[in-house]
Amino acid sequence: MQHPVHALLLVTKPGQDDAQQTAREVQLWLREREVRTLLVENSLDQDNLDLNGFVPDAALVLGGDGTLLAVARKLRRHQIPLLGINLGHVGFLTEVEEEDWHPSLEQLLAQQGRISQRMALEFEVKRGDRTIHSGWALNDVVVNRGRIARLIGLDISIDSQPVGPIRADGIVVATPTGTTAYAVSAGGPLVHPELEAICMTPICPFMSHIRPMVLDAGHRIRIDITSHSAEACLTLDGQVGFDLLPGDAIHLQRSAFDARFINLHPKAYLDKLRSKGYF
Repeated sequence: MQHPVHALLLVTKPGQDDAQQTAREVQLWLREREVRTLLVENSLDQDNLDLNGFVPDAALVLGGDGTLLAVARKLRRHQIPLLGINLGHVGFLTEVEEEDWHPSLEQLLAQQGRISQRMALEFEVKRGDRTIHSGWALNDVVVNRGRIARLIGLDISIDSQPVGPIRADGIVVATPTGTTAYAVSAGGPLVHPELEAICMTPICPFMSHIRPMVLDAGHRIRIDITSHSAEACLTLDGQVGFDLLPGDAIHLQRSAFDARFINLHPKAYLDKLRSKGYF
């Protein structure tokens, strides 16, 4: 952070008492240091966070990785730097453990740390000439089979060049940030989160020559649903889902809006991979 912090947005996970309690303690601590604050809850039924004219220098997100992903999506157009305080289970994206928030916020107010720029994806689902769904994802966009354990047919192209048909349980299109989530479980590579790339990983492909691919972030991907006998769905960041029909086309590309994370421990990426059991 290269500028003073005078105002902070605090966002909590909904329905979590310990998040509310910690947020009130943080809010009091910040007010004693003359930092203005606004405390809001990340309501699940809202697509945006209402800031009521409040202009923060950064946002503290109290919750787990899922809360941080949701808040990043809702604040993407504001380009507010985010600092996650982990109250969840995995805590790979969050920067600070709950018991360490005091020294971490001291660092933040002292303008220590840096901004980690994270590219994101945007997508559209076309049904004929209509766009029926669109959205933004920081981790991944997944096309997956439905309730029945049956392979789905997909036709994949990159920049209008055919990659080939595939029969699989689905496919994960991930950002580098998202490669530590569903993508790595499906056999994809780990990619440093600050690189600019799109990672495409088939899920349990059947007799397919298509392997996990790492593409330059400037590529555009199209996935057509070719199955007529199997259900398919699309999910973004494991949080929002839509049903798909045969003939639907999913168009993916890099978003114009990156996420901005506050990184207080710039050399901790490999340490975090090790501590979370990736190697």
